[in-house]
Amino acid sequence: MREYVAEYQGKVTSLNDTNGQSWRKRADATNKFHGIFKILMLEAKFKPLKKFRLDVRYNSRHDCDNIVFVAKVFVDTMKGDYIKNDTKEFYRGISITPDEKLKYNTFIFKISELK
Repeated sequence: MREYVAEYQGKVTSLNDTNGQSWRKRADATNKFHGIFKILMLEAKFKPLKKFRLDVRYNSRHDCDNIVFVAKVFVDTMKGDYIKNDTKEFYRGISITPDEKLKYNTFIFKISELK
């Protein structure tokens, strides 16, 4: 089974940041990270997958549940080029784990291929 790892260093938009915001602000944040993640996926040489899971390790000020926004944008960025869809048929799970050993504002996205 293949695994791909993409690492992002910098501030992220949290779920709390997007709650109550206009669709325009959410779209701006989505587009910003979509562009960043697309480059990271190219650099990590992602290949198309049928079934997968996402594991996120991070060190930032955010609670685990607030990382959901960037995790969703990460998976949405994969659609078309690397995955057919992000329904439960293909996207089989997610874990989000704080890791204080990482440099502050580091986010590691690991995609694992499943059979």
